[in-house]
Amino acid sequence: MSQTNKKYLPERILFCITRDGLVNNKITKDKMKRTIIECIVEAIKIFIKSKQMINPNHEFALMSYGSDPQFHCSFNKDPTQILQKMERISSYTSLDYQSFDLVKFFKKIDHICKIKTIGQDDYFYRVILIYTRPNVIPSFNEDFEGFSLFEKWSQKAFTWDTILIHHKSKGKKNKIEKLFTDFAESFLIKPYFLEDKSCQNIYNKMSLLLSHPLQRKSLNEMNPIEF
Repeated sequence: MSQTNKKYLPERILFCITRDGLVNNKITKDKMKRTIIECIVEAIKIFIKSKQMINPNHEFALMSYGSDPQFHCSFNKDPTQILQKMERISSYTSLDYQSFDLVKFFKKIDHICKIKTIGQDDYFYRVILIYTRPNVIPSFNEDFEGFSLFEKWSQKAFTWDTILIHHKSKGKKNKIEKLFTDFAESFLIKPYFLEDKSCQNIYNKMSLLLSHPLQRKSLNEMNPIEF
C-alpha cells in the first residue's frame, strides 16, 4: 500500500466515556440547563454524522468505564445502534469513582481492536477517551504488559486521543498536569490531549478530532487559537 493510500484508510473509532459524578453536573448550554453527559453524547453524535459525511466507510464502537470497562456496541458503519446506546449511557446514575485502572482498560481495548500493522488491515484504529475524572490519576503496575502494548500499538495502525473534562476552578479537584504527563507523554504513541472546563467547549474539541490521524497536524504545530 502506498503512503498516499495509507492516509485515506477508513477509521475504526472506539469511543470510551468515563462515568462518574461529574457527568451529572448541569451547565448552561444554549440558554438551557443540561448535564455534562448530555453534552458529551450530543457532541459525539455530531462527530459521527460528520465523519460519515467525509467517508461512509468509517466504523464506530462504544464502551464506558464505571468501576470497570464495559463494552456496549461493536464496530459498525450504521450509527443507529451506537447512538441508541449513548442515549442509555446518558441516563445512567453515576457515582464518584476514585480509580481508573489502565490494566483493565488496555486489555479491553486490545481485545476489541484486533490491530494490525499499516498495510495489513483495511482500517486505521483510534480510541477517543472522554475522561471525566480530573482528580483521579490512572493506575497501573510498572511491570504490566501494557507497556508492551504501547510498543506494539506504536508500530501499528492505531492512535489514541483524550479529551479531559475538568472542573472550572483550580485546586485539588483538578490534576491536569499529572494527567497530561500520564496520558500524553508516557505513551510511545503521540495522541491528541485536549482539555475542557466543564464541557463548555466540548463541540469545538470534538471538531478538532475530525481530521484523519494520518493527515492532521501535531498539537505542537497547531496555533493556540485553534483550540
